[in-house]
Amino acid sequence: MTADELRLMRKRSRHTRQKLADLLGYSANYIYLLESGRKPISAEIDRRIRKLTELDVPNTVVHEDPAPYGCRIPADCDLPAQLKEVRAELSAVKGTLDTLLSLLGGPLRSAVGLDKDAKERGG
Repeated sequence: MTADELRLMRKRSRHTRQKLADLLGYSANYIYLLESGRKPISAEIDRRIRKLTELDVPNTVVHEDPAPYGCRIPADCDLPAQLKEVRAELSAVKGTLDTLLSLLGGPLRSAVGLDKDAKERGG
């Protein structure tokens, strides 16, 4: 386990450093030293933390806490699934817009001056 994985696992399990330290029998400062990479994470500590948090980082997608970036996405959301949903919604909107444009194409293009732009470009 790396220092970054430890920090992300702790955040994912919604523990403060103090809470994790209390559960493991260490000080919060020691947890900080582990998370910052200033102290090595032994195999025993790794095993105890994984058991405590019940996470396996290599098989789990863990996102950085978005709060410092002004983002409103929760740290445990499934971004790929949400992105797929948004793409599907955008595709549906594009289909609707394409239909409207085909129905209103000529008048709409004239109204916004697109037909003039196309003629100037040679199209």
